[in-house]
Amino acid sequence: LRAGKHLEALADANAAIKANSKVREAYLHRAFLLLRDLPQNMRDVAKGAQDVTAAVALEGGGEHATLRYAQALAAWLSGDDKLCRAQLAKCLEENEKFAWAYDLTATMAERAGNKPAAAAARKKFEEYGKGE
Repeated sequence: LRAGKHLEALADANAAIKANSKVREAYLHRAFLLLRDLPQNMRDVAKGAQDVTAAVALEGGGEHATLRYAQALAAWLSGDDKLCRAQLAKCLEENEKFAWAYDLTATMAERAGNKPAAAAARKKFEEYGKGE
């Protein structure tokens, strides 16, 4: 997000959900804002996790790897490392080049003090995340 555009991005996501509460991508977009993309002081893990749950409950297309990553991110930020790992594994089973999954894997490895695993995951994030 460009500096100063955070409130606009959140307002746009809220408007998209209000306009059509059956669109999975709108919930995922707002979830990623609340969980990852907004400045730290604007994030809301509980609301972001609710949006992930709403997105999972909706029928629709879209890449399931994105849903798995969203579930992993919400689990990680809620302190559920076991669920986070399980969802990351599912995400990467569905799309082995899902860059954001490697970013979260690297963060988890760094927190655990596993520098080699963190470096390997960061390398994959950089390789697969070009243009994201």
